[in-house]
Amino acid sequence: MRKDTYMNIDDAELKQIDSCFQVYNVILDDRHCIFKYNANMDKLNTIEDYHNLTINDYIDREILVSYLARMVGISCVTPVRAEYKGHYGILEEDYNQKGYIAYSGYEILEEYLNYLDRNHNAFVRPTDNKTAYIAEHMNNLDMIYKALDYFFRNDPDKDEYLDELFSEFVKRFAFDYITMQKDRGPGNWAVLVGQGKEPKLSMMYDNEEALIEHGDYQMKVKSMSETKVGIITSLYNNLHEDYINIFKNLVNELNEEKFLYALSRMELERGELPKKAKEQIIKSFHKHYQETKSLLCQKKKNMC
Repeated sequence: MRKDTYMNIDDAELKQIDSCFQVYNVILDDRHCIFKYNANMDKLNTIEDYHNLTINDYIDREILVSYLARMVGISCVTPVRAEYKGHYGILEEDYNQKGYIAYSGYEILEEYLNYLDRNHNAFVRPTDNKTAYIAEHMNNLDMIYKALDYFFRNDPDKDEYLDELFSEFVKRFAFDYITMQKDRGPGNWAVLVGQGKEPKLSMMYDNEEALIEHGDYQMKVKSMSETKVGIITSLYNNLHEDYINIFKNLVNELNEEKFLYALSRMELERGELPKKAKEQIIKSFHKHYQETKSLLCQKKKNMC
């Protein structure tokens, strides 16, 4: 059992916002937060999914990601273990910020899709459900850049910040790739827009699907058919060299030494992980990092 304690939030009011995944909005000390999982103590440690992970394992990964993100200068929500009236989970601060409006990937991509529809430029959808189309076909770096460019089309200052905004997006894409974050769908990224302020990405949120060796990345570079290896190939075939360098630099920065340091800091502050869970996380990261370096090496000899 993890040694770290659970924050008691029994005095808070919870409003369910996603019944399927047991997600609740919480107002705590005048701050909006999200409470996830809502499990009893027995369920926390029960393996019940196809990754053979418990809810506690997912919590560990989400907390570790926040440590890793801070080490490479990525703004990320701070997750803590929380208890609400005998039920346990993880509490995260809201990714929105005062003075801003958060626009999710769904909203940004759908506005661009509607534009393409009006101009008869959209691909033939395999379904009439636009949400499914967006999630499967438009959630890639190539399309996201075009969607952001269209979303801010009426802003005369767009050219001054769009490249910087997208560069941060590519950096986070690289972070997700190296941390094996599979669930960066259109609902799990957002852009903050404020009056008289430059748009920026929200804090990174919903990161519990990280450090899982198996599975397919939801966000791609160009096409929904890209595999883990295909993403690296597509990166070189479709992105400008500046963005490729952002990806490579992040891989170099978030190396195995930093990963182990972040893990040790997490255990020092939050309590030791169970031995088996810790070994599995380290083994998965080591294997994936070596594979990533090898793939990049094949593309550019200076990565070797």
